[in-house]
Amino acid sequence: MTLDKEIFPAATDSRFIRAVGIPAIGFSPMNRTPILLHDHNEYLNERVFLNGVSVFSQIGQRDSGNISFQALPPIL
Repeated sequence: MTLDKEIFPAATDSRFIRAVGIPAIGFSPMNRTPILLHDHNEYLNERVFLNGVSVFSQIGQRDSGNISFQALPPIL
């Protein structure tokens, strides 16, 4: 698999997490998709979307036991 690293020109929720001192990066599993963010014809193929849901679900299931929510600072 080839991964492309890019600087996202708009904002993501990661900035709020970094603002409270937690290192964060953005991640989006939108493979084989032209970059059309906020374009007049922005779209996402249904298969790409459903695959992304599966990826995030697997990450959440894998990592949910490793997070102590009591240790996280409050998000303002």
